Amino acid sequence: MFSSCQRENTNNTCEELLPPTKNQQQETAYRGLTSLEKTLRKRIIEVFDQIHKRKILKAVRLLRGVGIGFTPSGDDFIMGLVLAINLRIKLGISHQKNVLPSNLFARKYEELKKQIIKIAYYGNDFMDFHLKLISDYRVPLKIKLMLEWLMNGSKINLQKYISPLAKTGHSSGMDIICGFITGMEF
Repeated sequence: MFSSCQRENTNNTCEELLPPTKNQQQETAYRGLTSLEKTLRKRIIEVFDQIHKRKILKAVRLLRGVGIGFTPSGDDFIMGLVLAINLRIKLGISHQKNVLPSNLFARKYEELKKQIIKIAYYGNDFMDFHLKLISDYRVPLKIKLMLEWLMNGSKINLQKYISPLAKTGHSSGMDIICGFITGMEF
């Protein structure tokens, strides 16, 4: 009468009792999202996959212009990335096992920064201008405050120095901070 997977008074089949497949998990993760939100989510997952593979330039290509608003999130993230590269150049920070001599290290990161800027420029005058400023080590006060906090560590009130940047725009400040953290980690 009932298969061993079906229970009396229910319509559950064996398939419904098994753990969800990867496809079913994805469908659940995207449930309730607009098509734009689904597209953005897929793009961001792809970007972080490229970053994980240390393919930074490909990640920048995927991020350029991605997002909504006056300053797309992808562009803000790229600005944070460039900011981190600048700091790494200035301080000589490397996560590589075989650390290069300082002049070679700086040249390597200067070249990476130039490539990122070249890819990131796409005709949004506002973003292109700010990328140029950051690449030339000229940053807004809110970013200077964040860098000051980083340089002085726990001696300074985090809330006073990071909050102004984090609260910038709809998500711009947080996007810049995320790009910066990512840039300091790769």
